[in-house]
Amino acid sequence: MTRRTSRNHSDPRIATFTHRGNTVTVRLISPEVSPDGRHIRRDAPVIHEGTVFDGKSVIVRGWLVPSTFEVTGLGNLVIRFTLAASNPLTQVPLVIDAMEITNAGTWRPAWNAADIPHAKLEREAMTLASVWIRRKPGGPFVGRVHIDAKMTPAKRKAAMAPLARAYGTNEVIGLAAAITQYDLDKLRGKRPRGRAPWDSAEVLREVARHYATAKSDPERTVPIEEYIGNLTFAPAGTVRRQITAARKRGYIAGNSPRSKRNKRGKR
Repeated sequence: MTRRTSRNHSDPRIATFTHRGNTVTVRLISPEVSPDGRHIRRDAPVIHEGTVFDGKSVIVRGWLVPSTFEVTGLGNLVIRFTLAASNPLTQVPLVIDAMEITNAGTWRPAWNAADIPHAKLEREAMTLASVWIRRKPGGPFVGRVHIDAKMTPAKRKAAMAPLARAYGTNEVIGLAAAITQYDLDKLRGKRPRGRAPWDSAEVLREVARHYATAKSDPERTVPIEEYIGNLTFAPAGTVRRQITAARKRGYIAGNSPRSKRNKRGKR
């Protein structure tokens, strides 16, 4: 079973984990996000999974990158760090780009790098930074892009402007509930480990959640199977089978189309 990393239910900007008997709290502090996780600054920087446009907008998974976090629970230490893309072109792996550590206690015992659970902090940051994004296609790409490692951020942004216009626009819908080990491996630049089976309870519950969202999305312009497939990276045929299986297990309310046909035949 693929492991999932989740955020706090009462405040989706927070995640906790245990380290050496201590409960460590990681909080997303920048960019600004509302307490319910549904409202994020429009100018928030994001990266996202690749998309293939068919002249229509699609919903994909993305991450608030760069983003800043604050960590408490490691004794008197207060840690702030930034999650950033190590490569401006490939955007992965994501790494802890900068870290500031202060000791807020009146008595300040010695500590060393081994006291900081970098891998766990990185994992929770990737979880807290995960969002759903509506991607809208841009115009044709015109010109050429030249990126130099010595460029300042402002010059790099200007050089990328033609490509950015062709790339389209992003609308951050809100924080995502959880990400899988598969996602974490990709973000760390590792070979992703296998996903859960297509008909597992975990996967079917996720399909059911997307199904409910798709049914109530006024901007949906594609069939529901394609809508869900854009989110789960599954072919439309597989999604159709998953919807049927989710109905049978009660994750999606209502009768299956076959049941409805049988009832009509009996009348």
